[in-house]
Amino acid sequence: MNDLGRDAATVAVVQVLTIVSALAVQSALAWLLGPYDRGAFAICITIATVLGVVFVPGTDRAAQMLHVMGKLAGS
Repeated sequence: MNDLGRDAATVAVVQVLTIVSALAVQSALAWLLGPYDRGAFAICITIATVLGVVFVPGTDRAAQMLHVMGKLAGS
């Protein structure tokens, strides 16, 4: 198997493991927290995800530009 095939197989396995572990965690949370607490947990996760989507994009590029311009500490 060439490097590309091995890398593709590795990515596929990791994605499957991620899905399985996410399902296991969600099932455990639903079982342990019950409906009310699970709903509150879901709201907190949703808010954190939305805030991440709103505020994170572009920060890596902005940090690169500020570094190039010498405006970051340690530049």
